[in-house]
Amino acid sequence: MSQSQKRIGKNLATTTIKKVPIGGRVALGLTSIVTLGAIYYSHSSQVWDQERMKEGVERDKERLRMKRRMKKRNKIREDNEAGGGDTGR
Repeated sequence: MSQSQKRIGKNLATTTIKKVPIGGRVALGLTSIVTLGAIYYSHSSQVWDQERMKEGVERDKERLRMKRRMKKRNKIREDNEAGGGDTGR
């Protein structure tokens, strides 16, 4: 590409941007900012929701572990009571 073609291309891009009314540029800028803000909000909201769901799963697992332990303790207690109540004394 020759120097003159490069200059023409550069001048064309510059004049094209300058020909856009200021209102249009402001609208484009505001739209871009709002769009980026919405994308950021959506992404951070999804990450936060995912973390909360993982915490919920961990709580459920812990609750089930505790329930199994209590069930096992109650079964041992019932077996001891049914076996004559021997306390080991």
